Amino acid sequence: MTASELARQLHTRKTGTGWSAKCPAHDDREPSLSISQAADGKVLVKCHAGCEQEAVVEALKTRGLWDVPASHILVSHVYLSANIRLMIATVNTDGSVVFPKLLQK
Repeated sequence: MTASELARQLHTRKTGTGWSAKCPAHDDREPSLSISQAADGKVLVKCHAGCEQEAVVEALKTRGLWDVPASHILVSHVYLSANIRLMIATVNTDGSVVFPKLLQK
């Protein structure tokens, strides 16, 4: 996901060379999250209210908004949920779990 795609998903506003959004890691009343893209293509996020970057990234992952490089994926499980929707859960090599993502209804 590019910075502009992430910005679009978070309903941001354009600010200079990046975007500003409400931080998904805390109850944000005013936009405190800066989103930009580095020259090498990496998406950069920074919460100016003080959230750790890891907390912001984890909050984005739970919403399905942070891509995990394929080289970091240990195993993926595809299963049907109780209401018969196809889901996928990913366990990364660092032991973190990406919450289920809806693949199709």
